[in-house]
Amino acid sequence: AAQKLITIDKVYYILGGVCPQEVSDGERVAQNAQVVWISPATPTVGETYSEEIVDYTFHTSPALTLAATVAARHAISALGKTAVVISENTEQAQALRNEFSKSFIESGGKIVFDETYAHDATNFKTLGTKIKSTKADFMYIAVYTPQPAVALIKQLRDQKTSIKILTNETLFTEDVVVQNKQILEGVVGVREYTELVSLEAKTFAEKYQKIQEAFT
Repeated sequence: AAQKLITIDKVYYILGGVCPQEVSDGERVAQNAQVVWISPATPTVGETYSEEIVDYTFHTSPALTLAATVAARHAISALGKTAVVISENTEQAQALRNEFSKSFIESGGKIVFDETYAHDATNFKTLGTKIKSTKADFMYIAVYTPQPAVALIKQLRDQKTSIKILTNETLFTEDVVVQNKQILEGVVGVREYTELVSLEAKTFAEKYQKIQEAFT
């Protein structure tokens, strides 16, 4: 899509794009063509230090790993000092896992169990038994694909595992919450917050929302 917009439609700037990997790929096309791209997508892993694309591309969301750092600080102050870390075996989730683990340990925490799962996993019974046996203060789940993580939490509930759960923003999009309200009850998540204070910002957000709705 970015290739068409830039090479055929000859646009001067692009506003939007929410899928991190697609935006990351398209931004390189924009950079080469000197087309400005402003995206709300969270910068992908490695894009935080990719200097060759910063002249014409901008993100309105913080770097992916910042959420993991904030989560670790919250965990130490509010959840406890022993953690189970469970993460999806994807690049984004592993970046969250690595940053959370690093920050948590540096803050005085201890990780007592660390395990990954496939992005299409459905059966977590054995993993659930292991998690329950750790007696950790809480569990941090690094998620990229919502469905497996929701299944894991449900199966933990079914096994009567009462461990506190901390996760990233993936499980807190509106559609995931609406569809899984009972399962996600009590789960704590870290996500960015944008306060639209100025009239200009509010007006822009309203117009952008209408444009998005027109294409969905």
